[in-house]
Amino acid sequence: MKKIMIYALAACAAWFAGCSKEPAGMDISSLDGGKHVLTELSASLESDTDETRTSLQTSNNNVVYWTTKDRILLVNTTTYDSWYYELTAGAGTSIGRFEPLGDAATCEEDLSNIVAVYPAVAAVVDKPNKTLSFTINENWNATDEGKANLLACNIRSWNNDSPTAFTHNDIKVSYHANGTANSANFKFRQLGTWCTLAFDFTADATVRKESLQSIEITTTTGDVQISGTQQVDLSDPNTPALVAKTSGLTDADKTVKWTFNSPASMLNTFSKSLMLFPGLENKQLKITAETNLRTLVFYAKPTVKFTAGTVLRFPIGFKQNFNTEIQPTDDPTTYALAYTNTEKELYPFYYYGNANCHLITGSNTQCTIDVTRHKASSYYEKNDAEATAAKQATWAKVIWYETAMGAPSINGQGTSAAITGNSFTVTLADASKYGNALVGIYENETSDTPLWSYHIWHPEDDPTDESKLLNYKYTYSGTYQVMPIALGATAKVNIGPTDAANDSNLKTFGLYYQWGRKDPLGRPSSSGYVETKNISNSVMSWMGDNVINVTDLIGDNKPEEYKNTEDDRYMIEYAIKHPTQFIAATATPYNWTYVSNINLWGNPDGNNYPTIGATYKSVFDPCPAGYRVPPKDLWLTFTDTNEGRTAQADSERDEYFNAINSHTEKTQWGYFFCYEIDTEGFCKWQTGETDFYSAGGYRLYSNGTLMQVKSEGRYLNSMPGGGLRFNNDLVNQLNATYQVFGASIRCVKEPNPTNN
Repeated sequence: MKKIMIYALAACAAWFAGCSKEPAGMDISSLDGGKHVLTELSASLESDTDETRTSLQTSNNNVVYWTTKDRILLVNTTTYDSWYYELTAGAGTSIGRFEPLGDAATCEEDLSNIVAVYPAVAAVVDKPNKTLSFTINENWNATDEGKANLLACNIRSWNNDSPTAFTHNDIKVSYHANGTANSANFKFRQLGTWCTLAFDFTADATVRKESLQSIEITTTTGDVQISGTQQVDLSDPNTPALVAKTSGLTDADKTVKWTFNSPASMLNTFSKSLMLFPGLENKQLKITAETNLRTLVFYAKPTVKFTAGTVLRFPIGFKQNFNTEIQPTDDPTTYALAYTNTEKELYPFYYYGNANCHLITGSNTQCTIDVTRHKASSYYEKNDAEATAAKQATWAKVIWYETAMGAPSINGQGTSAAITGNSFTVTLADASKYGNALVGIYENETSDTPLWSYHIWHPEDDPTDESKLLNYKYTYSGTYQVMPIALGATAKVNIGPTDAANDSNLKTFGLYYQWGRKDPLGRPSSSGYVETKNISNSVMSWMGDNVINVTDLIGDNKPEEYKNTEDDRYMIEYAIKHPTQFIAATATPYNWTYVSNINLWGNPDGNNYPTIGATYKSVFDPCPAGYRVPPKDLWLTFTDTNEGRTAQADSERDEYFNAINSHTEKTQWGYFFCYEIDTEGFCKWQTGETDFYSAGGYRLYSNGTLMQVKSEGRYLNSMPGGGLRFNNDLVNQLNATYQVFGASIRCVKEPNPTNN
């Protein structure tokens, strides 16, 4: 229960010394006609009855606390003048002090026509029509008016994924006004049931992999108001109540919908809450959950009374308490708990070949690229069967190549040639020169849009040499065999932890990748990018025309054929067709796919710690055959502190960690990290079981600009937007960042490589 005691300031000063602060410019003298100016409010929060529950927590006797910037609104129900009051003291306690914003409230000795309402942000006072109403279950950021309302109530942050929030939809109106203007006590009555919908999709292994895109709540009949503006009936001063509209309902009135900018994982249970109101008894709720792959509709007829002031937890367990699947011919209104499950007819996704990166090492001068057509699963898993419905590639072209390596040739015929059958060869211009190239396949010779593209990697040091693979043992998955260089780098570092850096260590810089994409986006040099040329032998720019913002591609900017395609699916296909373009994002959710897709690199567990056996090599994995993007637990022993099992002494750690921070330009090429510990839990510095990670910087999310080259390193793993980050000030093995950044990759060997 929220009790609000309102005092005139003159009385307050005698009651509580702390009330002596006067708001600037306030006239606290008595006014003509016996009216008093209420310049301060003292408000206490309690919970001594069920009808005015103010917290969803059950501990601590349901006591709740005022929060910073909390606001209430006083309303004169005769004149419908209203005044905002804001918390100025007592945040984090059950007793707070409020002061007016602007003019203070004025009242007679009789307070029967003064009510207090909470929260102020949701209250709507129509003075000409003398009404008080609330806008409920509202996504305030959805309209300019809503944003202005938030701003007026000093609410600076808002979770767009949650249009309803307890603190802004916990609708209460005061009753039982006792005392006088000098000493008033208001009690609040909550006007609805706070309903928590607890979703659990974990019982179905297939659905667990999906990501939730939206939830919509309505009724089967669709004739009940559960959102929008509802008027408060104050005819009974002891029982204020909301009056829902019964006619002229809009779709917005009849539904509450959450749309997720970053789709929620369905691996764990989660909850969404909203206010429901008396009168919904025996009205069947219809709860529609849209995932990236299916539409699930849950039908539920509440068996409890929706009583104002109560909290209802409503579990929705897919194939658990909801274990009856309604058939198309069934009437859903006859079921208390049931669901329908409709798989979406998705545009089929095709990929080409068995690997996106082809490695040419040692004395080899060429590689054969398989371009067999396949249809991927909904989770971008590989499929051995040939998909004859996909377009057949008949032509291959060199898209770009690093100048130092020279232009490779297709089928020995130059940088462009026909494809016969399901494969073609790429031959190096000079096997003694090292670098990277990208080759695309096309439907015909005149096409400029690749069906698929392949990274050609020709390093000086063979990263798959068994004698050079590094065994990272301290993970949650057992031993990882790790390539000694970043994907796209050409050689290992040629210095030890105590040697000075030199320009030859530029070879350790790897290519940049945006999380979930298969194609590389340039490589840093000592200043700028390693020079690359396109098929016409013109020097490429990785900036300018090669950068586009995702918001310029989605929504109304989609081609007509993709208008009904989900944003992430369209952006994935766009990235395939534009393998040299950095897709920037300058606003939430900072994903190049716009809507996040957690399956792109074969990790359906998202941010959890799956073993390597619980992940898979997806069709977008950029590593060579037999290798994949590392899982989240690769760098558990990396740290810049002397805690746990990483270093024996600060001086010893600093000697290695900062070993090559002595470059004459006051920059660094990277760091050595310990990846194995001894039996006492310390790093085996003395035996050389360390690994060098170059500080190749990154490409900035907002415009693709090169950042922190030679000063910071970022390496991606299969966790969406996750990976390793290090610089002079930090080492973060579990860095979470935007999926739109460009960063490096260290590939790990497949435990049981098949069809890579």
